[in-house]
Amino acid sequence: MVHWLTIFFLITFSILLLIPPDILLFKQLTKYATHWMFLCIGFGLIFMLLDINSLLFVSFACAATIALFLHSSFNSAILLAGDNKDESTFSVLYVNPNLSKEPLPRTIKSLLKHQADLIIVDDYHPMVHAASLQLDDIYPYRRNIILENGLGKGMFCKTSVALSDTLHFLFTPSLFVELNINDSIRLTVGSCSHLLPENLHDYHYLSQVLQKLSAKLVNIKDPTILAVNFNIEPWSQELRDFKDMAHLSSSRRENNEGVHNKSILSALTVPGGEILINQKVECSHFSIVSDEQNIPIGLFGKYKIR
Repeated sequence: MVHWLTIFFLITFSILLLIPPDILLFKQLTKYATHWMFLCIGFGLIFMLLDINSLLFVSFACAATIALFLHSSFNSAILLAGDNKDESTFSVLYVNPNLSKEPLPRTIKSLLKHQADLIIVDDYHPMVHAASLQLDDIYPYRRNIILENGLGKGMFCKTSVALSDTLHFLFTPSLFVELNINDSIRLTVGSCSHLLPENLHDYHYLSQVLQKLSAKLVNIKDPTILAVNFNIEPWSQELRDFKDMAHLSSSRRENNEGVHNKSILSALTVPGGEILINQKVECSHFSIVSDEQNIPIGLFGKYKIR
């Protein structure tokens, strides 16, 4: 009985982590999918020492299934071809300077070292706006939504903005701009975020926002880059469904893509934020951006327009 109950628990709990029901507890447990994967490997090794082959195979099968599921949540097809600069390449820096322990003016000034073509600032409130004025000499074209509820957006670009639009999906604001990269290439860049879901109502609301956002994106024919932070895991059902509906893919190849000092423990981290691209954009470089105290505050990517 214990033998079969153990098999049932391993398989059932693995399924609930990957495809959680509409229950808050299981949605919140999804973030621990990588932890459970390594636990299954550990269980398998223990069962191997105890010479219980059936439990050994079930444990390893659960770990392998979770690994494949997590792998499919990212974009393993990215080749990250390199940093060759030409007129069809474009770099994006997506940051939340409020995550830094450094003073805001110092954090904002440090963004200049990345020499990005476009800086997207999340959680853009009045203090960030005041500190960002020092970017005007390098980034003369700006568009912003100044809010104090964590959903503000700021965009700073070296290239002139052909068109900009502030859209609201339900009560969630988003900022979109169209940029003329050259005479023949127009690029659409958007940014949208959502506060950390704390209950089932928040998850249901987020799903509605993502459905409306995806309906907007599928009608865009230009190359598209979308910087988002919905405060959910990359392998969550909501984000996976959104990427499928909007025909977008991640700029990450794996969970810890862009981490400078990779280790086994770094595989347990849950990435914050995403830079998503459509099929007309190719990612050639991706990295995590940290402040002077090595605290992650954003993402940096280089893209080639196809």
